[in-house]
Amino acid sequence: MIKDEEAITIRSARLARRGSSPPARKAKYRKLEERICKQKQQYVDGRRSLYDYWSALTHVIGTFVSFRQTRLRHLSLPTEILL
Repeated sequence: MIKDEEAITIRSARLARRGSSPPARKAKYRKLEERICKQKQQYVDGRRSLYDYWSALTHVIGTFVSFRQTRLRHLSLPTEILL
């Protein structure tokens, strides 16, 4: 699995050097970025205090990590290797 990820990364780097556009990111990472950007915009607009912003961000990231660890446990793979 790690070798597959490495091969994908190397291939993407080669394509980028040739001027190709970067590959599309996985939906889970796009959703995570959208959620983080939403929280940031609410903080910038003054709709959240710094404390509320930080709490929301830790929740968003914690939920993402917990979900990922749960899926890894479901697959019976050692989480410390894949994180």
